[in-house]
Amino acid sequence: MVSVGELAKRVTPCKPTDNVSVAAAVMKSENVTIVPVCDENEHLMGIVTDRAIAVGGFADNEAGATKVEELVEKPEITLSPDMKPEQAADIMNESRLTEVIVLDGERFVGIVSYFLLKEKINA
Repeated sequence: MVSVGELAKRVTPCKPTDNVSVAAAVMKSENVTIVPVCDENEHLMGIVTDRAIAVGGFADNEAGATKVEELVEKPEITLSPDMKPEQAADIMNESRLTEVIVLDGERFVGIVSYFLLKEKINA
């Protein structure tokens, strides 16, 4: 059976000093709702969500001028790359999350979606 790490989608991380417009562009081009924020060694510092960008990044400021570091938050849950898809899907379902960061220690691996996990489980 395939592991969560093998299913994880590699997404372009943002730096804390990037404008939220960069994070929004990653979301659009890579079709995700969360963007990892990483240091130069790809250690996860946090995430930026589509909601945080909409509410904090554009609503009250000049369009996209807010820095990612102002909106970064710790992910509620992360997954290990060696997890089984069924285990990860159960965790995501219980937490009502559609996308979750996959970490190997502190290093960013990718993002996995609940829908992809369910698709692989039911295949």
